[in-house]
Amino acid sequence: MPDVMENFFGDFCKKSSDFYQLIRLDPGYEIYFDRKDSVKLPADFKEIENTFERYEPGSSRFLNRFLKEAEYNYHIVMDKVVHRPGKSPLELIMPETLGRVLQFVTSLSYTVHRNLKTERLRQILEFPVLFLGAKPSDIPSFYRFMNYADMKLGTWHVQGGMYRMVGGIKKLAEELGVRFLTSATVEKILVHNRKVSGIRINGQSYPARLVISGADYHHTELLLKEEYRNYPESYWEKRVMAPSAMLFYIGFNKKLKNVSHHTLFFDTNFEQHAWKIYNDPGWPSRPLFYASFPSITDPELAPEGKEVAIILIPVASGLRDNAQLKEFYFRQILTRMELLTG
Repeated sequence: MPDVMENFFGDFCKKSSDFYQLIRLDPGYEIYFDRKDSVKLPADFKEIENTFERYEPGSSRFLNRFLKEAEYNYHIVMDKVVHRPGKSPLELIMPETLGRVLQFVTSLSYTVHRNLKTERLRQILEFPVLFLGAKPSDIPSFYRFMNYADMKLGTWHVQGGMYRMVGGIKKLAEELGVRFLTSATVEKILVHNRKVSGIRINGQSYPARLVISGADYHHTELLLKEEYRNYPESYWEKRVMAPSAMLFYIGFNKKLKNVSHHTLFFDTNFEQHAWKIYNDPGWPSRPLFYASFPSITDPELAPEGKEVAIILIPVASGLRDNAQLKEFYFRQILTRMELLTG
């Protein structure tokens, strides 16, 4: 979604290219379903259509309808919804959404399964919403705008790594007079006469007329005295939280074959893994996982002839891990990845 950052920098009469360069990935990503059996999603949408047709004749017609509606939803969300405070579901009620009310009461999974028979094509359209906080069978079909961002806007890499984008934001902010404090633990949001008066960092108080928190809502509320919180702890205990992740950062002493910059491994049951995230929180026995190999696109991220990887396993939030568990998943993931990619 390069347009998001382009709009951000545009607010200050700048362009993202003033701070970093983007590389569009082709393929956008690759999904392994079995041993040496993968599907690549090209940057060229015509080729994506051909991929769908190869597995299910006629499926590209549905894909085009699906993404045309997804594009409309995307612009509703990005042009209007994201600028609202998010205090009430009523904020979604507007002329543009009233005509799409069925998409709010129908799941994404239902829409996809009703129109596609091929399981791997279904999974390609379902997985982008997995991190939104519910299973595809529980996510409203309106959220198909994630697929538009995925297939039409494309997948991009920040040359030099994501921190180049962070560095660009920091540089712009400093040019505007912003001062950054690092290694600074925000311990408390201070309140005086029922109005925010500042924050306490590492034991020191800083006065402020306005405090903006980019942290998780629950965590932010814990920085306030209980009397100023909007929700009691009992409320949060009943919530189904969006997934967490187990991450491995790996360096390989050789270049890898048969993988793309973004590679997903869907050789196990999608529904069973989603169930262990949202319905019965626990560690999955054979999880789906995602791997990023950024040095395939951007050689400066690894020494010559080497490869770097980030492996991500989606898991339920709040799980406890240990060294033995990490070793178990690390060995399983590498074994499966080697078997599947050959």
